[in-house]
Amino acid sequence: ALGLSQRQRDWQEVVGVILIAALIVLLPALFINQVRPGYWVYWRRVLLICLLIGSTVTLAKLTIPGHTLIPYLFPIAAVAMLLALLLADTTIAVVLTATLSVALGIISGNSLEFATFAFVSGVVGALSISRRERTTAFVRAGLFVSLANLAVSMAFRLYNGTYDLMALSQLTAAAFANGILSASITFAVFSWVGRLFGITTSIQLLELARPTQPLLKQLALKAPGTYHHTLIVANMAEQAAEAIGADSLLARIGAYYHDIGKMLRPYFFIENMTERENIHDRLDPKTSAQIIISHVRDGLELARRHR
Repeated sequence: ALGLSQRQRDWQEVVGVILIAALIVLLPALFINQVRPGYWVYWRRVLLICLLIGSTVTLAKLTIPGHTLIPYLFPIAAVAMLLALLLADTTIAVVLTATLSVALGIISGNSLEFATFAFVSGVVGALSISRRERTTAFVRAGLFVSLANLAVSMAFRLYNGTYDLMALSQLTAAAFANGILSASITFAVFSWVGRLFGITTSIQLLELARPTQPLLKQLALKAPGTYHHTLIVANMAEQAAEAIGADSLLARIGAYYHDIGKMLRPYFFIENMTERENIHDRLDPKTSAQIIISHVRDGLELARRHR
């Protein structure tokens, strides 16, 4: 009734919060603009970053303050792994994780321990989620996150001398639960968020690699020579991509579909000719060239038709 239970905010606190928020937003933005010029041109990517960070801070504000154990269950590593996977840029993911860690430290009552916990957990998650085309990558990342969480929790407890057997057992359980939760969330929403923002994920690429995929199935039936050629090119492209640090999975899947236009006129291409006579010997050079060149246009049309 006297209003004593309602905490009043003075203007100094409001200005302080605004300054901290501005620094948290501007510094990563300037860094990204410096190391990745033109990064902000793609509005879907910007929207993804803003929504992930905004929703994470909002969720943290609703769940972390006033709790002792819940902060150690907060899946900050899931956000870091999603950023690393969807942006395909570990450097950007680490920088944004550092930003989030500062914000979460402030939300948790200016806790250095929780800021460190969030930073280490997120960075380990972002760095360990490699070979994303394998399901085991998510399991491995979850295990690494759990171990990192446990290490940070134990380090601060041992340093401060504020621990007992019960507290250590709870922190251990929370550390491993956090890793499992983070990996599970990442695996569950990774492909869905990618589709929502128009980002081709590794799971979608693996779906395109199936021999039962309609276009590949038609290619194998109508142009078996081209299909075999495609597999050879895919192997070469994958090895070349690995050698220069490019996306080998994307290169392989791209190679699978690079000649699908040949299935419309398969016997005009040498790898599908079963007779000794070359059909182009009976055509004038211009017509022959037009038929050969048209397989690119036909392939693009087929790809668009099959989405």
